[in-house]
Amino acid sequence: MPVTLVPQSAPKSWVQFIRGEREHFSDFDSNRVGFAGANVLRYYDFLIAILGRHERASRGFLESFERVKRAMELNDPVATNRELDRLWPGHNEAMMTLQLEIESFYLFAKLFLDKIALFIQLYFGQVRKLPLHSHSDLQKNLETFAAQNKIELAPGWKAMLDGLEEHIVHFRDKQITHDKNLRAMRGISVTSDGATTMRIGHLYPLPTDKGLASTNLADLMHRIDGYVDFVVALVEANRDRSRLNRKS
Repeated sequence: MPVTLVPQSAPKSWVQFIRGEREHFSDFDSNRVGFAGANVLRYYDFLIAILGRHERASRGFLESFERVKRAMELNDPVATNRELDRLWPGHNEAMMTLQLEIESFYLFAKLFLDKIALFIQLYFGQVRKLPLHSHSDLQKNLETFAAQNKIELAPGWKAMLDGLEEHIVHFRDKQITHDKNLRAMRGISVTSDGATTMRIGHLYPLPTDKGLASTNLADLMHRIDGYVDFVVALVEANRDRSRLNRKS
């Protein structure tokens, strides 16, 4: 019998999609599709949870930032220093908490993208020397993978994958997971509309050092939601190309 999986929170289109897809396949492959889809949903839910924590952390940082600004505007230097000494531990904690949520989003967004790639590989089958084990594999191999499986790709796929690679994977790889620059300094930047991002500078900057900033997490989530729609449309348009066992 098919195993029942009822995610508690996830993009509605993906939930409906997985439930519908399972109906096309034998119990064994129905369960495989269900569990693979649930893995995607799990990491999407993690991103939603991080977004909520980030919003709270952002509010806390901005409130702390305003208190620091008011202290610096005091006319008495002694009073300013005394107030800054009192505020700094809490302000530093607020900044570190916000950086934690920003970096966490990038880490789990990369895992989410990898789970999507693995789902596509499961659905259409593995192709020799064209693995889809990660988002980067999917970005490099999808067009050849699709050609060999006679999968029709809608316009915009390359731009979508390239954008996710640039805005999520590259930042996660180079600025978080594989960053080896011990001169890197991370702070928080506040935009004119009150959005917070993580800004990266360098101690004793070299001509080759570049200042960088994370992308607004709400913008990244919007990009991810658009990608989910692309994946759903890809599978629905090429369902007859699946190598999973259909019901007799």
